[in-house]
Amino acid sequence: MANIFMDMISKDPVIKNPYKVFEEHKAERYVLYGTGNLAEVVNKQFLNRGIQFELALVDDGYDVKENFMGIPVKKFNEFTSQIENEKKYSLVIGHAAGYRKRDALADTGFFKSVSYITRPFEHHKAFGRKFVEEHEKEFELLYNQLEDERSREILCAFVNSRVTEDGRYVADISNEDIDEFYNDVYRPTLNETLLDVGAYQGGSINRFLRVASVDSVHKVIGLEPEEKNFKLLCQNLNYIEEEKKQLIKIGCFDRKTKLGFNNKEDKCCRLDEESDTFIDVDTIDHICVNEKYITTIYIGISAAVLQILKGAENTMVSRRPQMIINLGTMKEEVYAIPLYIKSVVPDYKLYFRLQSAMPSRMFLYAIP
Repeated sequence: MANIFMDMISKDPVIKNPYKVFEEHKAERYVLYGTGNLAEVVNKQFLNRGIQFELALVDDGYDVKENFMGIPVKKFNEFTSQIENEKKYSLVIGHAAGYRKRDALADTGFFKSVSYITRPFEHHKAFGRKFVEEHEKEFELLYNQLEDERSREILCAFVNSRVTEDGRYVADISNEDIDEFYNDVYRPTLNETLLDVGAYQGGSINRFLRVASVDSVHKVIGLEPEEKNFKLLCQNLNYIEEEKKQLIKIGCFDRKTKLGFNNKEDKCCRLDEESDTFIDVDTIDHICVNEKYITTIYIGISAAVLQILKGAENTMVSRRPQMIINLGTMKEEVYAIPLYIKSVVPDYKLYFRLQSAMPSRMFLYAIP
């Protein structure tokens, strides 16, 4: 296959930090579309810049609470049905499913402007074209080792979204939201043993079990190092019979040790060398040494993923699990992780898929 990856990457990107645009237009009247985790982050960023949203809007099917972070909440359709609101407000999208709607919302002409933030979270790593050029060899190698054209298209769109700080590259090729546990490259089989690294409060295991029912799985293994989250993980999964689950208060790394950990609620990427709080970590190979089968490994966290995989080398070679890894927040790891997997088990098939039109929702699938 020809080395065409760099030809697909924006050559002279014009970049402007979207938050600076908002700061330059503080006098605008802003409404926030969404009331979830992403909306919370966007609102905090606006408040830090002295900008307040007048309303938060939600679609039909969502509960209309009295307020969201002190912002009054209203139904989106109700708001847009009131002609007196036309052209008075600028809309900022604060939920992942809305990224794909941006152009359609702008085309209605109802709002003065419609915007979203390509990298709303601090741990979503920025990089420019210079970084891509410096690692052209690695990106080209990855591009050529991906299994299908869709994966190559997604890789280019993701890199372009980072290089330009413009999420439209991803939105333009993201036709619909997918289930990360049930799609064209991954589907659970009978008697699955799922290993969830960084299980948090159980959301990913619950999503997995919506597709692979509790009755059909052999076991779910949830690893979560933080005390508060681990307690909630146990509570949220108490409906699963004990013989079908194993929940362990531990993190993963390439060796058994303790790591500094920042447990502030506003931190998404919590490993912190300067913290005086520590978590216990160990290798997947050691944690799962007595597990006869590990059929799927899910890694949805955004810290030390390469080290985690290096601590799972024996598991990859001997058990050959399917792997699902969120790479949409990363930088060097975008190429380093899939190339490492290939170096350990060369016949793994590598795919990229977008869970939604939000650029950070890019998943790597390694399928034996």
